[in-house]
Amino acid sequence: MNIRKLEQSEHGKTRILWEEIFFEDTKEFLDYYYSVKIRENRIYVAEDEDGIHAMLHLNPYTIMVNGRECKSNYIVAVATQEKYRHQGLMSRLLQIALKEMYEERIAFTFLMPAAEAIYRPFDFRFIYEQKVGYIKGSKKQLGEHILIEEMQAKDAQEVAKFVQDYLRERYGVFAKRDVSYYQMALEEQKAQNGGICILRDGGKIRGCVFFAREVECELREPVFEKGYEAYLGEMTERIAKDRTCKVLAWENERAKEKRPIIMARIVHMEAFLELFDITEDCEQEFYIEDPILEANNGFYRIEKSKKVHVERCAKPEDGKRIMKVADALRLFEENEKVNRVFLNEIV
Repeated sequence: MNIRKLEQSEHGKTRILWEEIFFEDTKEFLDYYYSVKIRENRIYVAEDEDGIHAMLHLNPYTIMVNGRECKSNYIVAVATQEKYRHQGLMSRLLQIALKEMYEERIAFTFLMPAAEAIYRPFDFRFIYEQKVGYIKGSKKQLGEHILIEEMQAKDAQEVAKFVQDYLRERYGVFAKRDVSYYQMALEEQKAQNGGICILRDGGKIRGCVFFAREVECELREPVFEKGYEAYLGEMTERIAKDRTCKVLAWENERAKEKRPIIMARIVHMEAFLELFDITEDCEQEFYIEDPILEANNGFYRIEKSKKVHVERCAKPEDGKRIMKVADALRLFEENEKVNRVFLNEIV
């Protein structure tokens, strides 16, 4: 079985496998994905003379970490035809993707797992729990200057600035929101019979929410200025009439459920450590063990000068702290500036 990265012109060949494995996805969503997302992503496949039997997609994102922009990849569409499973194809695809990302100095990669057990052996660990709630539309008289409308492409810059500013104040790790993000997001939502609903007061954006109306009505990432979240009920009424909607990534006391959804894996250890502000309290040194990306193996010393010193060595010195590469993800939790993660991307 040959493992390789497809040329850009070959990406469309994987749609047949996607339709076979992820049969719940609609034609409209796949039309969007295979006309928009594959323009800039990478796809690795396992193939023989009979065709493609397994695949893995890397979709690029710019992630904000502690106020810094960090290039990353969202691993999606990891799939193997049933009769070719349990032959190590997924493992081979994942390892070649990780090694190429290491060469590019990608700090970390992330995914939404079908099952945690599949990815733990590859040193992925959960970094984000999504809050989930439910809401039913409510009919109230809107104020004189309040307007609820669907976002249009021309609104992308305004929406992006509103949400980027909102997230920057509240989270340490999130996908950067810019014009291209919302132009693509709008197309993605439309492919799910949805869109992006925005709330204005006096002409200024005060809130927005993603929505999809497929099998069930689903809202995602309701974001509001203080004092305006009360309008989510009215926005829901416009979107779904009298239907009850599931609300994903809802930072509200009414969101009673929590579900771990995003796992991450450190790719380039030195680049990962450079994302953090180093204070005197968090100076430390340790030896990293990485059984897959062996180039990460070595002795690391983090100093308050914000420099990361690395000594490549085969074995740790006696008495030195040994840390598995997966355990280093705890820095997301331990660093108070970045311990708030907000990653809700679909593909």
